[in-house]
Amino acid sequence: MMSEFAINFRRDTQGVAAIIFAIMATVICLTVGAGVDFQRYSQARSVTGSALDSAVLAGATVLWRGGSHNDAIAAAQRYYADNIVNRFDVASDTVAFSIVDQGTAITASGNIEIETSFLQLGGIEKMALFSNPAADFPIAKVSSGGGDIEVALMLDVTGSMCGDGVGPCTDGTKMAAMKTAAKDLINYVVRDNQSQETSRVALVPFSKRIRVAPNGAGDSIMKAMTNLDPTWSGWYNVCHNYTIAGSSEDGDDYDCDDEQSEQVTNWKIIPCVTDRFYDASWSIDATDDAPGIGRWINANGGQRYPVSVDSADTPPSDKLGLDASDPAEHYNWDENGYCSTDEANQIVPLSSDKIDLKAKIDALVGEKATGGALGTAFSWYMLSPNWSSIWPSASAPGPYSDLTALLPNGMPKLRKIAILMSDGVYNTYRGWDKKDQQESSDFAVQLCTAMKSAGIEVYTVGFDLDALSSAARSIAEATLQSCGTDVDHFYNTLDPNELKDAFRDIATKLGSVSLVR
Repeated sequence: MMSEFAINFRRDTQGVAAIIFAIMATVICLTVGAGVDFQRYSQARSVTGSALDSAVLAGATVLWRGGSHNDAIAAAQRYYADNIVNRFDVASDTVAFSIVDQGTAITASGNIEIETSFLQLGGIEKMALFSNPAADFPIAKVSSGGGDIEVALMLDVTGSMCGDGVGPCTDGTKMAAMKTAAKDLINYVVRDNQSQETSRVALVPFSKRIRVAPNGAGDSIMKAMTNLDPTWSGWYNVCHNYTIAGSSEDGDDYDCDDEQSEQVTNWKIIPCVTDRFYDASWSIDATDDAPGIGRWINANGGQRYPVSVDSADTPPSDKLGLDASDPAEHYNWDENGYCSTDEANQIVPLSSDKIDLKAKIDALVGEKATGGALGTAFSWYMLSPNWSSIWPSASAPGPYSDLTALLPNGMPKLRKIAILMSDGVYNTYRGWDKKDQQESSDFAVQLCTAMKSAGIEVYTVGFDLDALSSAARSIAEATLQSCGTDVDHFYNTLDPNELKDAFRDIATKLGSVSLVR
């Protein structure tokens, strides 16, 4: 009897164990499956939330620029559709946009659900990503009376922006990303209706030098900036044959094999400039003083030969080109007034012409070395009322006093903003490349500090800085962080999407559009 009972008991326990195992296996499968489903849910909700934010901001921007309600809703729909492309498939999406708060805001409503895979075993077939009531959805609101805006947009068009790290290039991953982000910012910032408040943007493409006019056409602006004459005649060391020793982002190294002193006549001024720099103190000028006696901008060659050795009016004693025994060695004039910086990279003073601004951005060419301090300086000059006589009257910056003058609603009458974008190592000043990164960066920070003291708000955007060596990245990040108004004004972007997001975030902060929920 006992033996038979034991055998039956053993059989019973084996059956119970099998049942327990089956239950545990089901629980384990449901747990693992739930993790998969929740991972899909989390990704889909994150993408959807970001898309909704971008959509209502885009719609509100249309309202802010004077567009119709229908245009605002259409813009929101486009942005939403564009930004959910990489979202996991959903079971349903009934998102719709509407204008609220008496035409001053836009929000969304609807239901978005994702279908489960494993959780269906537990009776959960769908999960809601977003659903009514509207409290689950963002609202973007337009503030009234935002005042005038002036933006200087510094864009890195150096060789490192090209796929081969040298250039020249007009496209490629980094150049294309920069152009898309910059044009997107133009769309956000420049208002279609400029009758009440103005919004203007200046472009400062920078590399080894700054181009200020087309080839052969720099007479007036070069005279105003450098005090150099439109033409020059004299004895000059002319190179008739040269070899290129090397090629890199820093520029080509030329070795002249046949140089002769010759008399030249009416060579044209080269329409490119370099930093305002003083030899005596070996320092950069960190002011926005207008060009003038003792504070001229250095010309293409990094000085103002044969007039002066630098930005001051210090007469040189040789290399004047007065006779064959003392030929000039400057690089400030050329037979055709040709600057090696691509003509497409010419600066554009403050403008509200969105079509032209975006066309100029599309045409930019990546090439040569990185004169970050020079780009920073010209970003300031574009916004400085001290430089009003240099720029066309329609591009004249407003007075600094308007930065602290308040409108009846408490908003400033004018905001001046510099956006400094770069992908790397500042290694050039005075058009002289292969300089110490820390020294070049320190010059840029001096300019940023002075610019901020003048009341200009500075945003900085680093792009793909992780591609640099550890030491170079550390200096680059510290430079851009120091240049920004504060830590929230620095964006460290790693890829094209992050770059676009950074520019859009800045544009939103510049406009009278904000997410209120």
